[in-house]
Amino acid sequence: MVVRNATEVVRRKGRRADDFSIQMAFIGRQYAQTLEGMVDTLLVQHIPDPALRARAVERLASGEVEHARPLDRRDLGLLGLPVGRLDPEVKDLMMSLILEKNVEGVYYL
Repeated sequence: MVVRNATEVVRRKGRRADDFSIQMAFIGRQYAQTLEGMVDTLLVQHIPDPALRARAVERLASGEVEHARPLDRRDLGLLGLPVGRLDPEVKDLMMSLILEKNVEGVYYL
């Protein structure tokens, strides 16, 4: 269940809604807005169409994308991002960094 704002917490929980739940919903919405703005800023050069970019921002910032699985070429293409071939040397360097720093699914850079 994704709760978008404090009003929704009160609507769903009714009298059971406590100050902590309302506060967390408010803070969560602030973080979500900040993240959406950052993702939009990062994508504006790559997806100039505002409607297409808004869909990509929603998908990336909504919590739907699993953090444990990287987005592949197909995923990025469906988001409207241009995808090209990665230089083999850069790919090898990236993979060595990921494999070297990977501890129980957490990447330390």
